[in-house]
Amino acid sequence: MPGERRGGRTRTTPNRRSILADRMMVVLSGCAMASPKECLSKLVNDAELPADIRITIAQKAFPDRTGGVRPPRRANSEIRTKGSTQRRGPSRSALRAREPRALEALSAASPPLQTMSQAARDVLLNIVSDASASAKARRKGAAKLAAYLLPKKPVDKRWRFTEDACGFAISGAIAREYRALDFELRDLKRNPNRDFPEITQRIRELQARIDKIHLRLQCPCPALYNNEQISEDLIRLAEAARKREAGIALRPEEDAEEAHRKARLDCYVRGPEQAARHYRQDLEGADLRFRKGRFFKDEMVAPPLSRRQRNDLWLLRWLFPPLDSQSRRDPRAQADANMAIRHPFRDEEPAVDGNFYPQDSKLRPASADEPEFEEFADVPKYCIYKPGRPPIFTNELPTDLPNDKSALTSILVPIPRSF
Repeated sequence: MPGERRGGRTRTTPNRRSILADRMMVVLSGCAMASPKECLSKLVNDAELPADIRITIAQKAFPDRTGGVRPPRRANSEIRTKGSTQRRGPSRSALRAREPRALEALSAASPPLQTMSQAARDVLLNIVSDASASAKARRKGAAKLAAYLLPKKPVDKRWRFTEDACGFAISGAIAREYRALDFELRDLKRNPNRDFPEITQRIRELQARIDKIHLRLQCPCPALYNNEQISEDLIRLAEAARKREAGIALRPEEDAEEAHRKARLDCYVRGPEQAARHYRQDLEGADLRFRKGRFFKDEMVAPPLSRRQRNDLWLLRWLFPPLDSQSRRDPRAQADANMAIRHPFRDEEPAVDGNFYPQDSKLRPASADEPEFEEFADVPKYCIYKPGRPPIFTNELPTDLPNDKSALTSILVPIPRSF
């Protein structure tokens, strides 16, 4: 539902930094004579703190004890001998590595990293441990220490997705980035010099980034994203492509719509259902080639399917039947459809109780809209028929029959009583 909150902390629940700051005020109270390492050890050994907070504090405060990683050894190229003594000096590769390089700018959505020197950390520990200091100053120092020991994880707001009507969630920034990567990858694959190492490396980087984006996306719901929505996406994408080829700039809303529809369509095409259907087609093609080779006694055409592949093919045929079309319909489904066409009650509507009855059945309950059925009714005895005139039904024999033989003769037909 829109605006629904899922996961996270409930209201009035303190976060990890608030819990750590409160425990610092309690544990380190009256430890002014203790060293900074002893204060940190008390926090690590505090049973009131959650285990994950204690582990994080230990890794942050004692990296040499918890890391267990030795410093890397110097390369042999950096050790140079001169006479009987050894002189360590930087190699040419190390000097080239010291050249200034372009630094990647941090995301605007990520907060700055919390850095603190060891002297500043010790001062804050002394302030928190000093019982004679004011509670406000101790609380402020404990909050800074908690922010240093438990830093905030950088969160990229671009990955905060918004779900659409088809159950597909993506942000506008990620959709535009995916479209740009896909266009660049398509142009590089069409480049005649695509076999060059630089272009090949760039193609691998673009494909890796696109795969990473696909892993973060969720395929749209098949119940909400059906053939109608797929056709609409294809039409809108084709219109946007024609405008780009004609040199017409897209409006901001059209640009965002194109990026969103392209990401949704590509995610559905690369989704699990389409991948399973392609795998089924591959297995069916391999099985057909093997059967043809066996029929023509050419066993070198294709090997038979393994037991696992046969089981996968049977399961995929059951899970993903062919699409509903006259040429690719399942024989059993076609037989059921033919049986429904030949059924005698195919054009009948059910009665009030939901069952089907013949027209003159006495068991059929009458509804309020249907007239009352009379089994026996009074029928006239005679029917007088004159050509060119409507028939006349009467119970008495008429006496004014014409005697002129040249006149139009009337036909008197007695109606049987059994009718």
